[in-house]
Amino acid sequence: MPDLGNRAAALAGWVSRELDEPVRRALLGRSTSTTRLVVDDVGLAVGGRERRWRRRWKLVDHTGVLHGVGVEVEETDDTCLVVRVDGRVIGSGVPPWITRRRQGEPGGAAVDLEERRVYREGLIRAIELMVSREELDRRYSG
Repeated sequence: MPDLGNRAAALAGWVSRELDEPVRRALLGRSTSTTRLVVDDVGLAVGGRERRWRRRWKLVDHTGVLHGVGVEVEETDDTCLVVRVDGRVIGSGVPPWITRRRQGEPGGAAVDLEERRVYREGLIRAIELMVSREELDRRYSG
C-alpha cells in the first residue's frame, strides 16, 4: 500500500486508466499471430533506489518483450509522471493542473478538465508515434 498522504499511486493509476485503451490499441496494431498483450496492474515497482508506482503494457512473444509502454511515479516526488516506450523516457514532468494548483493559480473544474484532456491527448500521440517509430527502426536497421 502507498504511504498515507502520498499521491504517487493515485497519479499513476489515473494516468494509466486514461491511457489504457489507446495504449492497447497502439500495441495491438503491431501484433501478429504469435504475440500477445500483457498488462500489469498499477503496483509498487521493485528495484532501483526509490519506491515508485508503475503500470506497464507489453507486447510479447516467445522471445520476450517486443514493445513496452509504462507509466510511473516515484514516491519521493508524487507529482512527477514518467512515461516510457521500449525503455526510453518519452516524457517526464508534473502535469499542468498540479503545477497550477501548487502555484496557487486560479482555475476550477472546467480548467482542470481541459488541462487533463490536452495532457492525455499529448501523451497518447507521443506513445503512438514512439511505438510506430520503434517498429520502423527494427524493420530498417538490419
